Amino acid sequence: MTMRIAAVFGSPRRSGNSETLAETFLQEAERLGAEVERFHLSGMSYQGCIACYACKKKLEQCALDDDLTPVLKSVYEADALLVATPVYFFDMPSQLKAFVDRWYSFFKPRFHETHDISRLPEGKDVIFVVSQRAPENVFIDFIQRYDLMFRLFGFKPMHLVRGCDLGDSRSAASKRPDLLEKARKAAGRVMAGEPADAGS
Repeated sequence: MTMRIAAVFGSPRRSGNSETLAETFLQEAERLGAEVERFHLSGMSYQGCIACYACKKKLEQCALDDDLTPVLKSVYEADALLVATPVYFFDMPSQLKAFVDRWYSFFKPRFHETHDISRLPEGKDVIFVVSQRAPENVFIDFIQRYDLMFRLFGFKPMHLVRGCDLGDSRSAASKRPDLLEKARKAAGRVMAGEPADAGS
């Protein structure tokens, strides 16, 4: 069966380091037989969660109808999710955070009272592609926080493709063969159904 990957690019600028690493992963996954649906949040028109609670009281999905609607649908239907993000000011860019906030609609009603909390089918792969100017020992809490979030929604332990010490150049990742190879190897693991590399 063909693996379907929903790829969400969160950087406000195109062709940057997170996109380079993500595309290296995705092109290898496509070479191995995956079908990929790409979403570049930059340029889309949408807003974050407005706390209307319609998804808990009368709907099974987010009540807002905007450019994120097909993105959320693709995340639900895909076998794997790739999220590509730079680290901006200790976190992901606001464009991507608004998308993540809309995941509130993936929580079931009364989710805080039960262990069965997610509307997403359990056992999806998630690939977290992160680029940062800072060295590897910085922003570890950022990685851990989103790993916890993915697990809460039923994803498998994340496949992490992380580029550090990339400076200000948006082409830095393209000049790092070690990072590009790391992205390709992660794609091979996902496509082979192997668990995430504990050393990533």
